[in-house]
Amino acid sequence: MRAWELTENNNPPSKPITLRALHKMKTKMISDAQIEQERHAFMPCMYAMLLLKWLHHLSKAGWSLSNLVAMLRMNLFTYRDLKAWLDRPFETPPAIPIDEQLTLALPGFGQP
Repeated sequence: MRAWELTENNNPPSKPITLRALHKMKTKMISDAQIEQERHAFMPCMYAMLLLKWLHHLSKAGWSLSNLVAMLRMNLFTYRDLKAWLDRPFETPPAIPIDEQLTLALPGFGQP
């Protein structure tokens, strides 16, 4: 859509349209319900950024926010203490081995 198509007569203007005038024309076309719907769609993104910035503040690793986000994505399903992970992200998680092999107690299956 061209900017002049938002004007009342749909004719190209004689002088250039400024960004401010274009914004005013677009906001006249948007209803209050659409504005509220956009705001509700935007708020979860803002909450996520707030949470990420807080984790970045708590971290002692000294990395950038983009690296923090990338590391969080890679370690999303690891079971570790978040505060300890923020302080020492490159340590391996503690491995707790199973003491013994579990047996399958079904007759006719497995070795006798």
